[in-house]
Amino acid sequence: YAVSEASETSSIDAVMKAVDEKDVAILVNNVGIGQGGPKKLHQTESGHVERMITVNCIYPTLLTRAMLPLMLGRQSRSLIVNISSVTATVHTPFNTVYAATKAFNRLFSLSMAGEYVADGIDTLCVCPGLVESNMSGSKVGALVCSAEECAEGALKSAGLIECIPHWKHILMVWPITVLGQWLTPAICQAWFDRHVLRTAYRRRFPKADI
Repeated sequence: YAVSEASETSSIDAVMKAVDEKDVAILVNNVGIGQGGPKKLHQTESGHVERMITVNCIYPTLLTRAMLPLMLGRQSRSLIVNISSVTATVHTPFNTVYAATKAFNRLFSLSMAGEYVADGIDTLCVCPGLVESNMSGSKVGALVCSAEECAEGALKSAGLIECIPHWKHILMVWPITVLGQWLTPAICQAWFDRHVLRTAYRRRFPKADI
């Protein structure tokens, strides 16, 4: 295996040397960093904004580009898994840059799915909600699943182009995706922003200016 620093795209060379002449069947783009808590855009340091875009968007894009020649022409199909987020499907105040990078991951993945399916490469976009991890700081609960549960749901979706891996994550966006068919999406989104996001953020970050 190879260890590389995702904030430096030049480190992709080390990864490629480690897999040189290997049979690469699966690529999982799971690297990512968050905003470090709810913040308005002007409160987020410019250096951190740049690092989020590099780690979440530029690095996996360039790594995928480098890996594709190794995956093309295999006798059996290959799989690329891109980890996005439910924040890619709804606007997420106080988490603006992170949500935008995940929207990039989602469209990048969905577009690749159509671009390479005829070449024997399947592409799956995974859009999880809250998962217990060092980055989220969340613990398994009513709307939070474990990393193992998330991975299991994603693996069961191989062959699709997009999935929300756990029923808890579906519940997070249910007011917009389901009720929005009968109510105006703006009303559903306003309810989600005001009552779900703000409440969750204030419980986890009581000192946050939101």
